[in-house]
Parts: sequence; C-alpha cells; structure tokens
Amino acid sequence: MTKPLTSVGIVSGVLHPKYGGPVSVIQAHHQGLSSALKVKIFGVADQGDEHEILRAFPGAALHQRAWPNFWFRGAGLSKSLLDASGDFDLLHAHMFWDHTVYATWKASKASGCPFVVTPHGSLVPSPIRYKGLDKKIYKNLILDQVLSDAACVHVLNDVEKLACEEYGIKCPIQVIPNGLPAYQFDNVTTSDLALNAWPILRNRRVLLYMGRLWSGKGLDILPAALAKIDFLRQFPDWILVLAGPDYRGYKSILIKKIYELGLSDSVLFTGHVSGDLKSSLLATCDFFILPSHAEGFSMALLEAAASARPALISPECNMPDLAEIGGAWVAPSDPEHLAEILRDLFIKSREFFDIAGKKAWQFTRQKYTLESVIESLKILYNSIK
Repeated sequence: MTKPLTSVGIVSGVLHPKYGGPVSVIQAHHQGLSSALKVKIFGVADQGDEHEILRAFPGAALHQRAWPNFWFRGAGLSKSLLDASGDFDLLHAHMFWDHTVYATWKASKASGCPFVVTPHGSLVPSPIRYKGLDKKIYKNLILDQVLSDAACVHVLNDVEKLACEEYGIKCPIQVIPNGLPAYQFDNVTTSDLALNAWPILRNRRVLLYMGRLWSGKGLDILPAALAKIDFLRQFPDWILVLAGPDYRGYKSILIKKIYELGLSDSVLFTGHVSGDLKSSLLATCDFFILPSHAEGFSMALLEAAASARPALISPECNMPDLAEIGGAWVAPSDPEHLAEILRDLFIKSREFFDIAGKKAWQFTRQKYTLESVIESLKILYNSIK
C-alpha cells in the first residue's frame, strides 16, 4: 500500500457471545477501528443467533452456518467476500481452522487484497492443539498454503508466537495483545445490580469464574479441588459463581460432577452475563479464578483486572507478569496444587484481595488499553504492502 489504509474487512465464524473471548476481541477491534477506518464485518451465524450478532455488529454480512458445521462454513460467504474484496485495502480473518480463514484466502488470491490472520490461541499449547489426524491432513492440504500467502499472523503474546513458529508458519508474526477501552478501567461499579439479581450472594464471599462452561477452561479440575478442601463445610461463607454460556453441552456434565461431590449448595450458575450486570458481578467477587489448560489471551481475566479484582490463574493463562507484580497467583492446573492454594486464599481478608486487585488494575491500565492496541493494529495494517 502506498497510501494510508482506509478500509478493512473483518471475517470470523464466531461472532455470537456464546463463543467467548474471541468475540469480545473482534468487537473491541471493530469498535476501535471504526473511529478511523471503514470497517465491515463478514461472518457466520447459527439459526436464531442473527439478531444478537447484529446488535453487537450492526450492518454485518451474516451467512447461515452450513455443512460441515464444525468448519464454521457460511453458505455464500466465499462469494460475498470475493464480491466485496475490491472495496477493502485489507482483510483480517479471525480464528484458524475455520472455513472463514479459507474463504478470506480465496478472496485475497482472486482480488490481490492482502490478508491477516489472528489464531486466538489455536496453536497454544503446541502441538496438543493440532495432534489430531484431521488437523494434520488439513494443514498439509490447505492451511500451509493459506498461511504462506498471509501478509502477517497476528498473535496475542510471545508464547503464541513461539507456538506459531514451531508449527512452521513462515510469514511475519506480530505480537499485539488484547485490550479494553480506557474508560472501562475507570468505571466505578457497585455490587448492587448483582446482589439484586442473585440475593444468595448477599453476605457471602465470592470466588468468580467467568467464561464458557468448558473443560478446557479448567472446570474439569476446579470442582475436584474444592472437594479436596471440603469447601462446603470448611468455608461456608464462600460461594463459587460460574458465569458464562454452556459450551458443547459441558454444563450438564459440570452440574452432575458438582452434585456428586456434594458442592451444589456452594455453587451458583448465572448463565451468560454482560454489560452493567457483568461489571456488578465482578464487583461482588473477592477474587477471580481461571485454571485454564490453554489460553491465548483471556479477556475475562483482563476484565477482572480492570475491575481491580485479583486472580488465581494457571501457567497456561500466559500472564506471568500479572503474578510478578502481585495482582495474581499461579497454581498448576491439577486438583492437588489448586486445592492447596485455594485453601490458603480462602482464609485471607477482603483487604488482602483489595490490595492485590489494585496492583492488577494499575498494571493492566498501563499496559492493556484498547486505544494502544488499535494504534498498533493500524501501524501493522499500514506496514503491509
């Protein structure tokens, strides 16, 4: 490009909030870039999801999810992208294994419009994420060619960059983290909305998980860790709040496991939360927990820090600097070690968590604002020739 970039097409198979963190990132990029560029969203929608997606992405070009569903193929998406690609200076595809990335590549090949790919942690940890035969075949037949033609792969941290290099990606790889708008760090929110919505939280101390209800987020080990320390009887003033949408039917498995371990009376499922209610729920918690088995860059963790709440995280969350400054604690993602650290934290005072939360807020407010992310993205886009 010899002139400053003016228009970007953003492409993703996941745009509904039920798909978690990547959707929050895409929405933040859309919001931030739209103030300076022409931005158009192209994506895939499950039947019945269109209305909510369009609330988040007004004017998006949505295509019905079609066979094979696991590929997030949108009926007519390839043609839509091809027809529109001449209107954009650059295409930015999100996710990795999805048809949307393939369709973006095809449009780029036909039109000459360069494209960027954001995998959202799809290769972390490597090679676990691509050990299946289906992904090996897809890599050899399609994905290697797609990535060789990409102008850049945008990753969220140095761990993900290394994973991409180990996978064999040869195109430039640029690290740009996620971010939240500066005003979101400066909002003052009370717990009133959450306490009115869930009166059971009144006069309780709250351990909060927020995200998809899925084993990969560490929810396969969290109930077992709580059972090991006899959470219900030893810490009756505490309650675990699980806030987020079901993912692949795992909620029913989780409910059964919690029941079998005798934890039901100390666990609250809220479903998906957003907006002011999400902020209020964060304000009620003593600390946040994310014992994930793999993360690219957790938006939920960043939102907790922006609300001045500290977190208990796994090494796989890839945020060691947050722990180093005293805004988080790291526990290996197994029930025994997690139980030991939880036992120690449950006897701490609210003041202890407030001090750690303030450190988390100061650190992330300085390093992870959306404004700085958008400036880095625009620099990246304009560097692509």
